Amino acid sequence: MKIGIVGAGTIATEVCKKLCSSGVSIIQVYNRTFSKAKILAESVGAKAINDIVEFSLDLDIILIMVSDDAIKKVASSLNPNRLKKYPSIAHTSGSKSSSKLIAADTDYGVFYPLQTFKNIKASDWDSIPILICGSNKFVENKLINLAKLINCDYHIKTDQQRAALHLSAVVVNNFMNHLFCLNTEFVEKHQSNFDLLVPLIQKTFQNVVESNACDLQTGPAKRGDNLVIDKHINALSEFPQLQKLYKVFSESIKESYNN
Repeated sequence: MKIGIVGAGTIATEVCKKLCSSGVSIIQVYNRTFSKAKILAESVGAKAINDIVEFSLDLDIILIMVSDDAIKKVASSLNPNRLKKYPSIAHTSGSKSSSKLIAADTDYGVFYPLQTFKNIKASDWDSIPILICGSNKFVENKLINLAKLINCDYHIKTDQQRAALHLSAVVVNNFMNHLFCLNTEFVEKHQSNFDLLVPLIQKTFQNVVESNACDLQTGPAKRGDNLVIDKHINALSEFPQLQKLYKVFSESIKESYNN
Protein backbone atom coordinates (compact mmCIF):
# COMPACT_ATOMS: atom_id res chain seq x y z
CA MET A 1 0.00 0.00 0.00
CA LYS A 2 1.31 3.46 -0.96
CA ILE A 3 0.61 6.30 1.43
CA GLY A 4 0.81 10.08 1.25
CA ILE A 5 1.01 12.20 4.39
CA VAL A 6 -0.23 15.70 5.15
CA GLY A 7 1.24 17.04 8.38
CA ALA A 8 4.46 16.76 10.31
CA GLY A 9 3.45 17.16 13.94
CA THR A 10 3.53 14.62 16.77
CA ILE A 11 0.68 12.43 15.53
CA ALA A 12 1.93 12.45 11.94
CA THR A 13 5.43 11.55 13.12
CA GLU A 14 4.29 8.67 15.33
CA VAL A 15 1.87 7.27 12.75
CA CYS A 16 4.58 7.46 10.07
CA LYS A 17 7.01 5.62 12.31
CA LYS A 18 4.44 2.88 12.86
CA LEU A 19 3.62 2.63 9.15
CA CYS A 20 7.28 2.48 8.22
CA SER A 21 8.14 -0.17 10.84
CA SER A 22 5.21 -2.26 9.56
CA GLY A 23 6.48 -2.20 6.00
CA VAL A 24 3.91 0.25 4.65
CA SER A 25 5.36 2.49 1.94
CA ILE A 26 5.17 6.20 2.66
CA ILE A 27 5.75 7.87 -0.70
CA GLN A 28 5.26 11.59 -0.12
CA VAL A 29 4.98 14.01 2.79
CA TYR A 30 3.50 17.50 2.62
CA ASN A 31 3.48 20.16 5.30
CA ARG A 32 2.97 23.88 4.93
CA THR A 33 6.43 24.31 6.47
CA PHE A 34 8.58 22.50 3.93
CA SER A 35 11.53 22.06 6.28
CA LYS A 36 9.34 20.03 8.65
CA ALA A 37 8.00 17.93 5.79
CA LYS A 38 11.57 17.24 4.72
CA ILE A 39 12.66 16.09 8.18
CA LEU A 40 9.74 13.68 8.48
CA ALA A 41 10.08 12.45 4.91
CA GLU A 42 13.78 11.71 5.32
CA SER A 43 13.11 9.76 8.52
CA VAL A 44 10.76 7.35 6.71
CA GLY A 45 12.36 7.22 3.27
CA ALA A 46 9.73 9.38 1.57
CA LYS A 47 9.84 12.47 -0.66
CA ALA A 48 8.91 15.87 0.74
CA ILE A 49 6.73 18.03 -1.50
CA ASN A 50 6.22 21.78 -1.14
CA ASP A 51 2.89 22.00 -2.95
CA ILE A 52 -0.08 19.92 -1.87
CA VAL A 53 -1.23 19.38 -5.46
CA GLU A 54 1.99 17.47 -6.17
CA PHE A 55 0.67 14.31 -4.54
CA SER A 56 0.90 11.35 -6.86
CA LEU A 57 -2.35 10.03 -8.27
CA ASP A 58 -0.99 6.50 -7.80
CA LEU A 59 -1.22 6.65 -4.02
CA ASP A 60 -3.72 4.41 -2.25
CA ILE A 61 -4.52 6.77 0.60
CA ILE A 62 -3.57 10.27 1.67
CA LEU A 63 -3.65 10.58 5.46
CA ILE A 64 -4.40 14.11 6.66
CA MET A 65 -2.92 14.63 10.13
CA VAL A 66 -3.28 18.33 10.86
CA SER A 67 -5.12 20.41 13.45
CA ASP A 68 -8.88 19.96 13.42
CA ASP A 69 -9.48 23.49 12.16
CA ALA A 70 -7.21 22.91 9.14
CA ILE A 71 -8.83 19.70 7.84
CA LYS A 72 -11.43 21.33 5.61
CA LYS A 73 -8.88 23.77 4.16
CA VAL A 74 -6.51 20.92 3.33
CA ALA A 75 -9.30 19.01 1.59
CA SER A 76 -10.17 22.07 -0.47
CA SER A 77 -6.52 22.65 -1.38
CA LEU A 78 -6.08 19.11 -2.66
CA ASN A 79 -8.34 19.65 -5.63
CA PRO A 80 -8.95 23.38 -6.18
CA ASN A 81 -9.90 23.14 -9.86
CA ARG A 82 -11.43 19.64 -9.92
CA LEU A 83 -8.97 18.71 -12.68
CA LYS A 84 -7.65 15.58 -10.97
CA LYS A 85 -9.15 12.54 -9.31
CA TYR A 86 -7.06 12.15 -6.19
CA PRO A 87 -6.61 8.91 -4.23
CA SER A 88 -8.79 8.19 -1.23
CA ILE A 89 -8.20 10.54 1.68
CA ALA A 90 -8.72 10.18 5.42
CA HIS A 91 -8.21 12.41 8.41
CA THR A 92 -7.17 11.20 11.86
CA SER A 93 -9.32 13.46 14.03
CA GLY A 94 -11.50 12.08 16.78
CA SER A 95 -14.02 14.88 16.89
CA LYS A 96 -14.37 16.18 13.33
CA SER A 97 -16.85 14.72 10.87
CA SER A 98 -15.60 12.83 7.84
CA SER A 99 -17.70 15.23 5.76
CA LYS A 100 -15.00 17.86 6.28
CA LEU A 101 -13.23 16.07 3.42
CA ILE A 102 -16.01 16.37 0.84
CA ALA A 103 -14.33 19.36 -0.81
CA ALA A 104 -11.54 17.16 -2.15
CA ASP A 105 -14.06 15.49 -4.48
CA THR A 106 -12.79 11.95 -3.90
CA ASP A 107 -13.46 8.94 -1.65
CA TYR A 108 -12.92 9.89 1.97
CA GLY A 109 -12.99 8.53 5.49
CA VAL A 110 -11.49 8.59 8.97
CA PHE A 111 -8.59 6.63 10.43
CA TYR A 112 -8.53 7.61 14.10
CA PRO A 113 -6.08 6.00 16.56
CA LEU A 114 -7.79 6.25 19.94
CA GLN A 115 -4.78 7.02 22.10
CA THR A 116 -2.74 9.90 23.47
CA PHE A 117 0.54 10.34 21.64
CA LYS A 118 2.35 11.95 24.54
CA ASN A 119 5.40 9.79 25.36
CA ILE A 120 4.08 6.95 23.21
CA LYS A 121 6.21 3.82 22.78
CA ALA A 122 6.33 1.38 19.90
CA SER A 123 4.83 -1.34 22.12
CA ASP A 124 1.82 0.88 22.89
CA TRP A 125 0.56 0.31 19.36
CA ASP A 126 -0.25 -3.30 20.27
CA SER A 127 -3.35 -2.11 22.13
CA ILE A 128 -4.40 1.00 20.19
CA PRO A 129 -7.86 0.67 18.61
CA ILE A 130 -8.33 2.33 15.21
CA LEU A 131 -11.77 3.85 14.61
CA ILE A 132 -12.71 3.77 10.93
CA CYS A 133 -15.46 5.12 8.76
CA GLY A 134 -15.69 5.66 5.02
CA SER A 135 -17.84 7.48 2.51
CA ASN A 136 -18.29 4.10 0.82
CA LYS A 137 -17.24 0.47 1.19
CA PHE A 138 -14.31 0.97 -1.18
CA VAL A 139 -12.48 3.45 1.03
CA GLU A 140 -13.66 1.72 4.21
CA ASN A 141 -11.98 -1.50 3.05
CA LYS A 142 -8.80 0.41 2.21
CA LEU A 143 -8.65 1.78 5.73
CA ILE A 144 -9.40 -1.64 7.22
CA ASN A 145 -6.52 -3.10 5.21
CA LEU A 146 -4.24 -0.34 6.46
CA ALA A 147 -5.16 -1.15 10.07
CA LYS A 148 -4.44 -4.80 9.40
CA LEU A 149 -1.06 -3.98 7.87
CA ILE A 150 0.03 -2.26 11.08
CA ASN A 151 -1.49 -5.05 13.23
CA CYS A 152 -4.01 -2.84 15.02
CA ASP A 153 -7.54 -3.71 16.05
CA TYR A 154 -10.08 -1.68 14.11
CA HIS A 155 -13.70 -0.76 14.75
CA ILE A 156 -16.19 0.66 12.27
CA LYS A 157 -17.81 3.70 13.90
CA THR A 158 -20.00 6.47 12.56
CA ASP A 159 -18.95 10.10 12.93
CA GLN A 160 -21.36 10.40 15.86
CA GLN A 161 -20.04 7.29 17.60
CA ARG A 162 -16.45 8.37 17.14
CA ALA A 163 -17.20 11.87 18.46
CA ALA A 164 -18.79 10.37 21.58
CA LEU A 165 -15.74 8.18 22.18
CA HIS A 166 -13.47 11.17 21.65
CA LEU A 167 -15.41 13.15 24.25
CA SER A 168 -15.07 10.24 26.68
CA ALA A 169 -11.37 10.07 25.88
CA VAL A 170 -10.98 13.72 26.87
CA VAL A 171 -12.65 12.99 30.21
CA VAL A 172 -10.70 9.83 31.10
CA ASN A 173 -7.36 11.09 29.77
CA ASN A 174 -7.16 14.88 29.94
CA PHE A 175 -9.36 15.34 32.99
CA MET A 176 -7.77 12.47 34.91
CA ASN A 177 -4.31 13.81 34.11
CA HIS A 178 -5.38 17.19 35.49
CA LEU A 179 -6.51 15.50 38.69
CA PHE A 180 -3.15 13.76 38.95
CA CYS A 181 -1.40 17.10 38.46
CA LEU A 182 -3.41 18.84 41.19
CA ASN A 183 -2.94 15.92 43.58
CA THR A 184 0.81 15.90 42.95
CA GLU A 185 0.96 19.51 44.12
CA PHE A 186 -1.16 18.68 47.17
CA VAL A 187 0.86 15.71 48.42
CA GLU A 188 4.18 17.45 47.76
CA LYS A 189 2.97 20.41 49.83
CA HIS A 190 2.52 17.91 52.66
CA GLN A 191 6.08 16.54 52.35
CA SER A 192 5.15 13.34 50.57
CA ASN A 193 5.33 12.16 46.99
CA PHE A 194 2.89 11.09 44.32
CA ASP A 195 4.73 7.80 43.70
CA LEU A 196 3.06 6.30 46.77
CA LEU A 197 -0.30 6.61 45.02
CA VAL A 198 0.81 4.80 41.86
CA PRO A 199 -0.08 1.24 43.05
CA LEU A 200 -3.58 2.48 43.94
CA ILE A 201 -3.95 4.14 40.53
CA GLN A 202 -2.81 0.98 38.76
CA LYS A 203 -5.22 -1.19 40.76
CA THR A 204 -8.08 1.23 40.08
CA PHE A 205 -7.52 1.04 36.34
CA GLN A 206 -7.10 -2.73 36.47
CA ASN A 207 -10.46 -3.00 38.24
CA VAL A 208 -12.13 -0.84 35.60
CA VAL A 209 -10.77 -3.11 32.87
CA GLU A 210 -12.01 -6.24 34.61
CA SER A 211 -15.39 -5.00 35.92
CA ASN A 212 -18.07 -2.38 35.39
CA ALA A 213 -16.85 0.90 36.89
CA CYS A 214 -20.33 1.70 38.20
CA ASP A 215 -20.14 -1.36 40.47
CA LEU A 216 -16.73 -0.43 41.89
CA GLN A 217 -17.38 2.94 43.54
CA THR A 218 -16.14 3.31 47.12
CA GLY A 219 -15.31 6.23 49.40
CA PRO A 220 -17.02 8.69 51.76
CA ALA A 221 -19.39 10.12 49.12
CA LYS A 222 -20.63 6.63 48.25
CA ARG A 223 -21.19 5.97 51.97
CA GLY A 224 -22.75 9.38 52.54
CA ASP A 225 -20.12 10.14 55.20
CA ASN A 226 -20.49 13.92 55.38
CA LEU A 227 -18.13 14.28 58.36
CA VAL A 228 -15.20 12.92 56.35
CA ILE A 229 -16.23 14.90 53.27
CA ASP A 230 -16.32 18.18 55.23
CA LYS A 231 -12.95 17.39 56.79
CA HIS A 232 -11.43 16.81 53.36
CA ILE A 233 -12.95 20.00 51.95
CA ASN A 234 -11.46 22.01 54.84
CA ALA A 235 -8.06 20.38 54.32
CA LEU A 236 -8.09 21.58 50.71
CA SER A 237 -8.64 25.23 51.59
CA GLU A 238 -5.22 26.20 50.21
CA PHE A 239 -5.93 24.32 46.99
CA PRO A 240 -9.14 25.88 45.62
CA GLN A 241 -9.05 24.08 42.26
CA LEU A 242 -8.78 20.65 43.86
CA GLN A 243 -11.29 21.65 46.53
CA LYS A 244 -13.83 22.67 43.90
CA LEU A 245 -13.40 19.41 42.01
CA TYR A 246 -13.66 17.41 45.26
CA LYS A 247 -17.03 19.04 45.95
CA VAL A 248 -18.30 18.46 42.41
CA PHE A 249 -17.26 14.80 42.35
CA SER A 250 -18.61 14.15 45.83
CA GLU A 251 -22.02 15.60 44.94
CA SER A 252 -22.10 13.62 41.70
CA ILE A 253 -21.31 10.37 43.52
CA LYS A 254 -23.96 11.09 46.14
CA GLU A 255 -26.57 11.71 43.46
CA SER A 256 -25.62 8.50 41.68
CA TYR A 257 -25.58 6.14 44.66
CA ASN A 258 -27.57 7.62 47.53
CA ASN A 259 -30.92 8.08 45.79
